[in-house]
Amino acid sequence: MKYPEATQAIRSWIAGRNLAPGSRLPSARLLAKQLGFHPSTLDRACQDLISKGSLVRRGYKLFVGAEPQSRPLIDGEVCVVSYANEKFNSVAARILAERGVKHREIQTSFTRSTAPAVVLRQVFAQKPAGVILWIPHWIESLKPLLEQSKIPVAVCADGVTPGLSQSTVGTDLLRATEIALRHLHDLGHRKIAYVSGPFSVTEAAVAANFRKVCAQLGFSAAIWQTEFFDDTAPRETVVEQRKRHPDVTAVFAICTYAAQVTKACKVPDELSVVSLFDYKPDCRPALTAVALREDACIASWACWEVISRVQAVESGRPMPPPSHALFVPELTVRESTRALARRETGKPDVLAIGPIVPISPMGRIGSMGRMAASPGESWLKTYAYLKRSRHHTWRQLDLSKLANHGMTRVHGWLGSDPLLHFSPGLRTIHGVKFQVIDENLNGGQAVVTFRSPQTHSTEGKELPVRVRLPVRGRVKALYFLHGCGYALAQPAGFAEYRIHFKTGADASVPLIPIGSSKGWARRHFGKLKPNVQDWWPGYEQRDFPHAKYVTVFNPADAQEYERYLYTLEWINPRPQEELSHIEARADPEAGPTLALIAVTALV
Repeated sequence: MKYPEATQAIRSWIAGRNLAPGSRLPSARLLAKQLGFHPSTLDRACQDLISKGSLVRRGYKLFVGAEPQSRPLIDGEVCVVSYANEKFNSVAARILAERGVKHREIQTSFTRSTAPAVVLRQVFAQKPAGVILWIPHWIESLKPLLEQSKIPVAVCADGVTPGLSQSTVGTDLLRATEIALRHLHDLGHRKIAYVSGPFSVTEAAVAANFRKVCAQLGFSAAIWQTEFFDDTAPRETVVEQRKRHPDVTAVFAICTYAAQVTKACKVPDELSVVSLFDYKPDCRPALTAVALREDACIASWACWEVISRVQAVESGRPMPPPSHALFVPELTVRESTRALARRETGKPDVLAIGPIVPISPMGRIGSMGRMAASPGESWLKTYAYLKRSRHHTWRQLDLSKLANHGMTRVHGWLGSDPLLHFSPGLRTIHGVKFQVIDENLNGGQAVVTFRSPQTHSTEGKELPVRVRLPVRGRVKALYFLHGCGYALAQPAGFAEYRIHFKTGADASVPLIPIGSSKGWARRHFGKLKPNVQDWWPGYEQRDFPHAKYVTVFNPADAQEYERYLYTLEWINPRPQEELSHIEARADPEAGPTLALIAVTALV
């Protein structure tokens, strides 16, 4: 790569993160690795930007200069195409305009153009630099057209088809189904129907997810499917099916069909209804819905995905592989659901309301070629210290005011990828009860992420290198739930928990990841005493006497999603003395990133 390309890459990197003048950059070595350039090439690019005032060097540290970035992120034009969603168009257009990206909007609907492929073919013929396409449900006829196009495209849809060679973003339909059915479970419903029209790709995926989640929750599930859709067919189907299945007390359906159910029977007196998506705001009674709260998250992701791929094309670099993202929706409770009285449930509630943790009957081949424990079993391991007694008293320490990052959102957690399939609430892991923050109830914040070369700031605020967590009392032991990202090949300490007694004494627990160099790590295990590992599945995971890993996985398909967190145990050598506070500290230059999820005291 030539240094002018590296210069543009640095400018784009700064602009993409909205870094203000005076903001510090990672070291040139780390920046070169992130941007994919040789260190000498990137160093020359930095010197060029320093000479122009775009960067400032103070010693070995690089900072953003006072000169504004005059060149736009990309030279070409991005076309935003949406079907029946003017709000998405305006949000995406605003994001592009704020970044100085030339763009053009095309707003259409299925009444204006019944063939979306025709509109998309016309757009491709105009040869824009990139395309952002919003379509409410997936149209299979678009797939050949998208596969043939060499123009970078981000496809945004409620349900996206797998295996597409273009980037896609949409709603996590499995998580949406689980959220809806858990809500109905909590209200006492056990016999539920999924109402659908002729199966599209999205409806077939929702139906499959519905069966999986119902099986896990022990529900009696039914599929009520109409052969065609008009103003009366869904209502007739519901009326007919209710005669056959009078014991069904709740319905789950995509919003169009959910609205029809409200016209077929008395809701919620006869049937409780939960809608997937929230496109029927005028429905009466108002529908309880599982949906993304706003289009901004999908629009923002799509804009940056297209920009990054267009930048590669314009700089002559190979286009990066397409990315695929799913956002977890939220539940909005309205008038269409109600709790059943005990006499209506037909049987006592014997199901656990807590998180689903299925145990697979089969193990997996671990990274060292040995048989690893099944994902569910990794939750059930218990620390030896806790086995001394059958009864424990726990006190969960409150991290809600310290939390600064989301868990399930893109560019939250430890980097660009979110942590999925890890429900909030009181979770029992390794025999310890941890309180996981619900980001939907805490301003979008669920974890405490510390500053590192990869994570600098969030929402314009610099991430901390240390936080103070009050304890105030006697404890027998402390337990930490955390995640680690960007572990280096050869492990070294990158953070610590320092426990302070009221007497002034303290104790330190350093955090040392195993790293990716297995041979080197094995030779130094005894000396280094690692106790954590990178959350990514490509790293070897191990248990230690006072640290254990837990697998985060998709309950419906454990092979589809797999990430790792760790718990850490500190046994108090002076349990009769009161603790003052815990100080969590991270070295911002060390490399790895720490995300603290929960802390629990055994009292």
